[in-house]
Amino acid sequence: MKILVSSLPSLDAFARAASRFTLHLCQMESTLYKHFFCTEEDVKDSPALVSLLDSFCNVFYEELRSKVLQEADLGTLVYLVDILQTEVMTVDAQRKRVETASFASASSRVIADSQERIIYRSQIYIQEDIKNFVPTNAQLDYPKIILDATGGSKNGSKTSDPKSRSLHAKWYPPLEKTLKLLSMLYRCIDSEVRARQSQVSIFPIVRNDR
Repeated sequence: MKILVSSLPSLDAFARAASRFTLHLCQMESTLYKHFFCTEEDVKDSPALVSLLDSFCNVFYEELRSKVLQEADLGTLVYLVDILQTEVMTVDAQRKRVETASFASASSRVIADSQERIIYRSQIYIQEDIKNFVPTNAQLDYPKIILDATGGSKNGSKTSDPKSRSLHAKWYPPLEKTLKLLSMLYRCIDSEVRARQSQVSIFPIVRNDR
């Protein structure tokens, strides 16, 4: 696992590789244990095997958790949760098998830790990029912003500047940041927490708009 940590610095690549390695290790150990010590039915009730597999999965959990706690980028954390939920946790269909039950449990703990980290980083994002946003006069000049975004100008002429005609050109910057944040939270946080974060992020926009 230490080799994976040093050779795969990106969080998503490490999560995929560590998941494959740990699950394969659990499957191999379970096969060997069954071959030498017991039958298929006995494997499910073997505390010695369960304890061994749990120890392997705890290493996976601790290594991935340490990288999660060091990660500050919201997009990367959201992508990690997406990987764990849609790629890694497909073993949920096999949870009754002892080798996948331990691994699925460890993966669920990583997802929970990642979600907590996402909530924490989103609160910092709201405070620094939304609540503390101070608009300039140019950002409050809505007539000019709208004319520029639609390709017009105050004197009736057309503008060909592609930047001025971008999709988000006439959006209030905190609004754009809020929608970006909520779109990320929608993919990985439960609805109740997401609703609270929505209220916290939208309130400063309404306050500033007044």
